[in-house]
Amino acid sequence: MSQAKRDDLQFRRGVVLGLTFAEVLLLLIFLLMMVLASRLFGLHHRLDDEIARRQAAEHRLSSLQPLLKRMASDAHFDITKEWVRLHKQLERARAEMAQNKSAIDLVEQRRQSEPGKSLQVVAKEIGDEAALGRRFAADAHALFPKLNDSDGQKAFETSANAGKLMLENAGSSRKVIAEAASCHASLSTCKAQNANLSARLGGVLPPCWVDAQGQIQYIFDAHLRETGIWLVDNHVAGREADESQLPIGGFQFDSAVAPNSFVQAGQPLLSYSEKQDCRFYVRVFDETQAESKERYKDLLRGVEGIFYKLLMK
Repeated sequence: MSQAKRDDLQFRRGVVLGLTFAEVLLLLIFLLMMVLASRLFGLHHRLDDEIARRQAAEHRLSSLQPLLKRMASDAHFDITKEWVRLHKQLERARAEMAQNKSAIDLVEQRRQSEPGKSLQVVAKEIGDEAALGRRFAADAHALFPKLNDSDGQKAFETSANAGKLMLENAGSSRKVIAEAASCHASLSTCKAQNANLSARLGGVLPPCWVDAQGQIQYIFDAHLRETGIWLVDNHVAGREADESQLPIGGFQFDSAVAPNSFVQAGQPLLSYSEKQDCRFYVRVFDETQAESKERYKDLLRGVEGIFYKLLMK
């Protein structure tokens, strides 16, 4: 090979190697810049996280400042009691939030049903209705204090409707007053007759159950036997739901029970009737022997301890 060809080959090799070294250098510089940029981005995110944590810590510290001041100034400060107090406050706040959510949902539902009204108007209407409901409940309790809230409100509503009907049908207020006086007199007569009948039946309180004609409904039949008081449930028609609410689970039906056990089992029902200012009535059947008068009296006293009676022949 000639000298010229060898020189040309060496020259081209040098150019190729020179370009290769340059490219390697550029690649290294690019990689270093990428690494540096990645670290800068990482430091930036870490800085943001540190700032967020610092702000959160400052917020918690500001919330604890009053507590820390109390701890520093009060030598008898009890951290346990303070924790209990704060926990109760948190529970009350959660309950108020839940209650407010229900109120907000109620307002929103009303507003959707009445799109022509603004949110403020709907909220005011609901507030007025709630105030009226509270007044209604208070008046019902004042008029019927011996009834529970639900029964008292029903009785109050019935009375209000009756009064409205009387005013609509009456010619004047004087006529209404005269009719009311007549009704009062009739009611007094009925009460006197009821007291007389109750005395004849062995009681002084009105019956807890009466039918549409005012006749007494006898909840049970009590058979007085030598072995004890034999109680039979009469399953009064139309009173199934009422009876299911009565505390009569202690009674033993269709089996002989000693008088003391009978009275003990009937105490819940007696307490219930006393709260209602009435008595449940039973029919009593004497099935003892003719010579067992003391036994009969003992059994009868057991029945009378809980019920008013009607003696059956």
